[in-house]
Amino acid sequence: MNKVILMGRLTKDVEIKDFGNSSMAKFTIAVNKELSADKKREFEANNKPTADFLNVIVWGKMAENCSRMIEKGNRVLIDGRIEISKSNDTYYTNIVANSVQFIDFKSKEKENPFEEDFSN
Repeated sequence: MNKVILMGRLTKDVEIKDFGNSSMAKFTIAVNKELSADKKREFEANNKPTADFLNVIVWGKMAENCSRMIEKGNRVLIDGRIEISKSNDTYYTNIVANSVQFIDFKSKEKENPFEEDFSN
C-alpha cells in the first residue's frame, strides 16, 4: 500500500497549469521533523534541516481550489501517495494528493471561506 498523510506549510505560492480538460497544481510543503528540543537546537547549530521539503501535485477541481485558497505560509493536510519518476539520470519524488485540507487560508480571504456570513 502506498499512502501518506502529511501536515506542513507551503514554502511558496501554488503554481497552477491548465491542460484544457484538467488542471494541475504544484507546491512544496515543509514538514517538521519530530525532534526533541535539544535535538532541534543541535540540528540548528550544525546547519542541518529541521524540516523535510516535499513536492506536492494536485489534479482537477482540488487543484483549482488550492490555487484560490492557499498561499505561502499556510498549513495544509495532505492525503496522497508517493510517486517516483525518472528523467535522464535524475529521480524525482513527489506526493500526489488525493485530498488537501486547508488548515489556514489566504490572508485576503475570510477566516473560513466556507462559512456564510448571515449578519446584516
